[in-house]
Amino acid sequence: MIANSAKQVMVAGTYIDRDTGISVPLKGLIDIVPNKDDPAFRKSLADLKTAADASPKAWRRAITSRGYHAQAALYLDLYTKATGQDRCDFRHIVQENFAPYEVANYIVSQEFVSMGRELYTRALRLYCECLRDGNWPGYATGGLVLDGWSVVEPEPWQVSAS
Repeated sequence: MIANSAKQVMVAGTYIDRDTGISVPLKGLIDIVPNKDDPAFRKSLADLKTAADASPKAWRRAITSRGYHAQAALYLDLYTKATGQDRCDFRHIVQENFAPYEVANYIVSQEFVSMGRELYTRALRLYCECLRDGNWPGYATGGLVLDGWSVVEPEPWQVSAS
């Protein structure tokens, strides 16, 4: 895949919010773009990632905690819109960042891509609303507040049973 690909491909586009009419410029830098005639990878885009743990379970958590599913969806959407090519498959080549530097190859599932697309479009809509209204939300306090200070408490599973 790497040998038959362009590397570090910049894509750019504009999100136009239907409710506010605000335009937001978007761009991304895709690490690996296989040749459109490649029989195995022509519908793919890929990114190189490093991780302390490249196991499937750890990578699944990393995708959601680091927003890699939103990145995958955005890059697929930007590239497809910019080129007209049908790219629907996003891959991660993950290398652990300590010896022996184990490598894992993953395809981001379509369910993850759909979740990422929802996440990035929701974030863009909220950003446009904030620009329009001048109201920038912070962390919701929820729970106990003392003299304007939120009390941070442990999750039930963090409390010792002893």
